[in-house]
Amino acid sequence: MFAFSGCKSLTEIAIPKGVTAIWPNVFDGCIGLTKVSIAEGVTEIGMYAFMGCTSLPELVLPESVTTIESCAFSNCDNLTRISLPEGLTTIGGVAFGGCVSLTEITIPK
Repeated sequence: MFAFSGCKSLTEIAIPKGVTAIWPNVFDGCIGLTKVSIAEGVTEIGMYAFMGCTSLPELVLPESVTTIESCAFSNCDNLTRISLPEGLTTIGGVAFGGCVSLTEITIPK
């Protein structure tokens, strides 16, 4: 937890194959983050994982994601678009709370 929390200069993240979960708070407050690539195989995005990543404009999650924990993307002020995978079964409370620019969301059947 908190591995990269508050890294203001971090602009891109690529979560590689073999990772199955993104832990709580790991990228919390990375205000310079503009691109996140998550490989197939990640099933869970933990609480506050990307909270406060205010420069992140969009998010596409792999089909393997089944759980988005509470506040995972809260306060991502510039997040305008998100595509949720078909296999998603759980979205925690306030997962996208405070995403004031969110105008487009693709929700699975």
